[in-house]
Amino acid sequence: MLERIDLGYRRLQDFSADLAHEMRTPVATLLGRTQVAFRAREARMNCARRRRGMPKSWSGCRA
Repeated sequence: MLERIDLGYRRLQDFSADLAHEMRTPVATLLGRTQVAFRAREARMNCARRRRGMPKSWSGCRA
């Protein structure tokens, strides 16, 4: 009986470890893409702020 309990416990541990691994990759990808998108947006906003009052010929930022 203890062997069955131990086997069930090991299966649960294996399942939990597999689930954690399978979830880690998509979550990390989503987090990384979100951070890149926010940084790009922030860079565009900063660029727009710097362009205010600058001559049109200034090309320090891309639109």
